[in-house]
Amino acid sequence: MPLSRTLLITLGILVVGSGCKAPEEKLAEHAEAITSILKDNVEKPEDGLTATREYLHENLPEMNRLFAELVVEFDGLEDASDRKDRLKEVISALETPMKDLMRATKAFGKAARKDEAAMDLVEEIGKSYEKMAARVSEKATTLQAFTRYQNRAKTTEAIDQLDKIYKSAANYYTAPRVERGTGRKLACQFPRNQSLTPDVSNKRCCGGALDGDGDNRCDVNTSAWTTATWSALNFQIYNQHYFGYAFQSSGTGPNAKFTASAHADLDCDGTLSTFERYGYGDASASMAECSMKGSSAFYKDKETE
Repeated sequence: MPLSRTLLITLGILVVGSGCKAPEEKLAEHAEAITSILKDNVEKPEDGLTATREYLHENLPEMNRLFAELVVEFDGLEDASDRKDRLKEVISALETPMKDLMRATKAFGKAARKDEAAMDLVEEIGKSYEKMAARVSEKATTLQAFTRYQNRAKTTEAIDQLDKIYKSAANYYTAPRVERGTGRKLACQFPRNQSLTPDVSNKRCCGGALDGDGDNRCDVNTSAWTTATWSALNFQIYNQHYFGYAFQSSGTGPNAKFTASAHADLDCDGTLSTFERYGYGDASASMAECSMKGSSAFYKDKETE
């Protein structure tokens, strides 16, 4: 394996992982330690490589732990500007130590290429570093998958609540209704339109105006569910929740239809997920029956957003 590739892999391991201080500060200290080893052994490449290998074997567990800490920290920053500012802090802390390390690596590599024993050791170390790098990458993928799994688990709220709305809409549609004052039978229909409740756009339930305790869930607000439509559907959210709900309807009899929808910003990036379920008037039913049909499945878009 070329020496430059091995050293790049070493740098990659240093960049992604290194407690008490901030992760980037610990990373800088590790970079400085490796720089010292390389500078002190530039005339003894085999000894330098052995010392570097021993240092990494001793410190990689801590590096891996801090790598996971950085990933979790960045994943927890919902605001894009906060992530950008935090990244600047990390880069600022690492920039000088990493430049020094790269210069030391270049000088050390030049010397090592002239030492046959050192080059044999480079090949051996390179293979072990490739395995380490693969494990680091696997951990990052696992953390990302776990985050997606958490967000997907939250979507069960939308499925359950839309099912309640669907059933209530069916009950409303099939119940006989008469005109006030005349007693004339009304055509089969669904409740009127209802806008998104609460309005979860613009991160309002991600530490915003509707999330007073900052847990990225909408706070309980029973007064929001007292509108004519939500009352007709006997629908209300009694607990903190992720999704806002809306109801759109039109037509009567066989032309009646509705869409019950749920939206949320589960990862608090400003993009909303969408879940919908539909219902229709049954064209084969008589006015006396007022039976309806509906979709057995849900429409889903950007589920874990």
